[in-house]
Amino acid sequence: DIWAHSGTNDQWVRGTPAHTKIKSAYSPVNAWTINLTGSYLDNSDDNLYSPFFDFSNTVDAELRFWHWLQTDTWSDGGRVDYSTDGGNTWNVLGTVGDTNGTNWYSTSYVGGQPGWEGLWPAYQQSVYKLSFLNKSADPVQFRFKFISDSYTWTPYDGWAMDNFEIFVPITLSASGQSLYVNSPLVMPVANTVTAVMKN
Repeated sequence: DIWAHSGTNDQWVRGTPAHTKIKSAYSPVNAWTINLTGSYLDNSDDNLYSPFFDFSNTVDAELRFWHWLQTDTWSDGGRVDYSTDGGNTWNVLGTVGDTNGTNWYSTSYVGGQPGWEGLWPAYQQSVYKLSFLNKSADPVQFRFKFISDSYTWTPYDGWAMDNFEIFVPITLSASGQSLYVNSPLVMPVANTVTAVMKN
């Protein structure tokens, strides 16, 4: 569970948010947030890096997290990237209106790429289906990229993220089974035997 952060202003920090609007974690007490107090800085390009994940035996996983944005529109906001080569190259995860995502991106203008922006009233959950990574032989890493342009019209809190999860569904299969019991007991008449199987 090792996370890392870097960037032009390197504002990502883990703790209890105490902003004007974002005043708590989704699951108290800690969240990752752009600063714990005050507004975000101009000219931000700040990254929060997840640990590496092994997908070699994983099928149909989902990326899930809760987050809250308070940003200017047009250029300020955040997105999620992923890497399968140790962080040498990064790809934007998903697009605006992506059918693999739920509550996934609201604009195409965060640093010229898809992302979330705006003034949210509370935490929201975003989910993305990672089936394209099924049985990936290479470790996978994610990053949360926060971007702001050179001028912020109004001071805003930024971005908070909590309850990050790689959800892997349990695959269940059921098939009929024939049971035969050769009872050592002598019964005078035919009897009905009921068996209950639980998994």
